[in-house]
Amino acid sequence: MATKISIIGAGSACFSLAMIKDLCLTPNLRGSQVCLMDISPERLDAAYGLCMRYAQEVGSTLDLVKTTDRERALEGADFVINTALVGGHQRLQDGFRLAKKHGYHYGSYHVMHDEGFWINYYQFRLFESLVQDIKRYCPEAWLLLVANPVLAGTTFLTRKYPWLKTVGL
Repeated sequence: MATKISIIGAGSACFSLAMIKDLCLTPNLRGSQVCLMDISPERLDAAYGLCMRYAQEVGSTLDLVKTTDRERALEGADFVINTALVGGHQRLQDGFRLAKKHGYHYGSYHVMHDEGFWINYYQFRLFESLVQDIKRYCPEAWLLLVANPVLAGTTFLTRKYPWLKTVGL
């Protein structure tokens, strides 16, 4: 049986294309199904098109599929890669502008690197809803947390859900 890898938040074309490149070039994943999932059909279509073109050009045997349905993406998955950013990149940038306006700059106590404290509440809600869906649709899957806040999210999830197989990247 082929490995199923689901990428949640796959509408980021740059990130998804880089991920597909790595998966296409990994011999042990030949024949695997990679399910790209995003809530934005337009962004998903754009990312899927780029990924399909790359996979075809390198002669990959990956089975690339796309969906806006998270349940479908998770059903039977062996690996779930969460890259989703609630509200998207624009919400993150709006928060950085507002923080800067009030004197908080990159690297300050409140705004560290690319992790905006104003989105973490929504990210944690997403993480928890994803864990509940993993429990329902693919309880043996590994969750690879790529979406920020990675360290805080991984720590939180492993403490609250000790049964969950997860790693933060």
